[in-house]
Amino acid sequence: MTGADDRGTELERQRAAIEAGFRGGLVPVSDRDAAGPASRRPLIDGVGADVEVVIIDPGDEGHRVAVLFSHQSFAGLRFGHRFPPPSSPTARYASVWLKEEIETGALNRMMREPPAPDDAGIIWTTW
Repeated sequence: MTGADDRGTELERQRAAIEAGFRGGLVPVSDRDAAGPASRRPLIDGVGADVEVVIIDPGDEGHRVAVLFSHQSFAGLRFGHRFPPPSSPTARYASVWLKEEIETGALNRMMREPPAPDDAGIIWTTW
C-alpha cells in the first residue's frame, strides 16, 4: 500500500466514524433516561437529519472529511465544517468539539456577519 492509499484509508475510516456518530445519535446513559419514547437524541441539537459526511479536496489543505448540514435556526441554509486530518492529535474528538461549538452558539455568532457561501451554496464554518 502506498502513502496515498494509507491516507485514503484513514480518511474513509474517519468519515465512517463521524457519519456513524451523526446517524446513531446519543444513547441514554441511564435506564431513567431511556424511559422516554425516544431513546436516542441527535448528536447535535438543532442540526437537521439531512447530514452528509463527505471527503473533500479544498486545495492546498489536502483531502479532508467534512460534514454538510442544515440548522433549525437558519432555514434554507446549508453549512459545512471541515474536520482536522486523521493524523491530527485533535481528530479523535473533533465531532464532540463541533457539537460543543454549535450548541454554545458559535453558529449564531458566525452568522451575525455571515461568510459568503461557496459555489455550491455551502456556508463553511470559520472556527
